[in-house]
Amino acid sequence: MFKQMLAAAGVGGAEVDTELFTPGVQPGGLVEGVIRLRGGRVDQTVGQVAVEFITRVEREYSDGEERVADQAFGRVAVTGPFTLGAGRTAEFRFAAPVPLETPITFFDGHHLPGAAVALRTVVDLHGAVDSTDTDPIGIGALPAQHVVLDAVRRMGFPLLRTDVEAGRINRTPQRLPFYQELEFGRSPHFPRVNQLEVTFVAAEQGMAVVWKPISRAVCSVEPATGSGCSGSITPSWHTRIGPGRSTRACTGSAPSADPACTSRRNCGTSRLHPRPTSGWGDAAAPGW
Repeated sequence: MFKQMLAAAGVGGAEVDTELFTPGVQPGGLVEGVIRLRGGRVDQTVGQVAVEFITRVEREYSDGEERVADQAFGRVAVTGPFTLGAGRTAEFRFAAPVPLETPITFFDGHHLPGAAVALRTVVDLHGAVDSTDTDPIGIGALPAQHVVLDAVRRMGFPLLRTDVEAGRINRTPQRLPFYQELEFGRSPHFPRVNQLEVTFVAAEQGMAVVWKPISRAVCSVEPATGSGCSGSITPSWHTRIGPGRSTRACTGSAPSADPACTSRRNCGTSRLHPRPTSGWGDAAAPGW
């Protein structure tokens, strides 16, 4: 009885260790590995063995404070229920599909500052503390994301940081309850843009790219009314990249000569598509 009480509290209970065969992957790919269980001092009932992805999500609360917490997504059941005998071992292979909206942590062989994704193994133990194991994993940029990020780099915008924010973006195929935002600093070629923020929302049929340039407002004073304006202008452009075409739409109150700010139009024949490619070799992110 005493051993059962200790196992229920997580002392002397079942242990789990996960080995990943794919430390690096792209959104839409598969993470494969093996889960090894070792029984504790008493027999325990395992309700389910599952794997899930986790990332750090920033959430703003009603009091105005922002807090960061781990957010699970893309959970996959591996096996269960079954009884794990005391001191016994068991192994289970798994292949977990990576959601297309998973935040990327690597681009062009470099770790993106602030980006972190891990695979967590969860063993649901009836009447006891669940056993878990967490392994960091590298998520490489998709081909379409590579093209966009390379273009931003060539325009002279330096990457400052990345974060993942809770919420949804209108007019995108978003399915997860959060999105990744990549923040870039000033470019010498665009002195009026103080900061550029880019968000990708990938889906099977294509990918939405949201551009958010933050710039100082430049307004003229009307002689008749004496009115003017100050502060910053933050429009946002939604680019949809898919097989065969790309469309743009712009929201915000910024004055612009770009027709995209007043209507949606065809922007060419880009054939970028967010499907995974083989041979991606970025390493896993350091530490979780």
